[in-house]
Amino acid sequence: AFFGQPLNKIFPQADQLPQPIMDMLLELRAKGPHTVGIFRKSANARQVREIRERIDANGSRMDWNGVNAVVTAVVFKDFLRSLPDSLLCSGMYDQWLQVAAMDGQDSALEKIKGLCDRLPSANVTLLRHFLCVLLHIVANSSHNMMSASNLAVCVGPSLLWAPVAAANATAAAAALNPALALSAEATASKQVPALVAVLIDKCSILFGAETVIFF
Repeated sequence: AFFGQPLNKIFPQADQLPQPIMDMLLELRAKGPHTVGIFRKSANARQVREIRERIDANGSRMDWNGVNAVVTAVVFKDFLRSLPDSLLCSGMYDQWLQVAAMDGQDSALEKIKGLCDRLPSANVTLLRHFLCVLLHIVANSSHNMMSASNLAVCVGPSLLWAPVAAANATAAAAALNPALALSAEATASKQVPALVAVLIDKCSILFGAETVIFF
């Protein structure tokens, strides 16, 4: 199996992407900038499931010729959501939201750097390569209609979610005070995309100029 596994189990080395992930990112780098609504549009569920099953069965190189970029984007988001822990680490969820609320100030960038330094090496490797792809998509946003903020709304929930204990507590709170729970959920639904938009916009500052030329 490939989907649903922790990154440290499927990465050959912490700084080396597994072949299926590298293949998907290369496809998204090549086709994503020229695909309107990439990461926003949905894909045929059967086709997505079949590709997932092939990757799970082989765990290595598959032929992506003829696969629509929208389908590849959905499969990649499915992979991120299948991780036992979110790429940005759910244990740091509250700290990420606090940084997002700082609205991109210089001090926020320092705090983001600090949080990124606490991520496992494999997480950082995947995050940097994914941000490289997103940057190239943003560079062609006049064609694909996907700005950094638009992409952040679409991929943010796949990069960071609340830890299970917090989610259970929120559900319990919702039963007691639905209005308060809805307010907290609405805040998080804005702050996660805001955070991811900063990661995209400032990725060369946060992760080094070489990040933009991985692909």
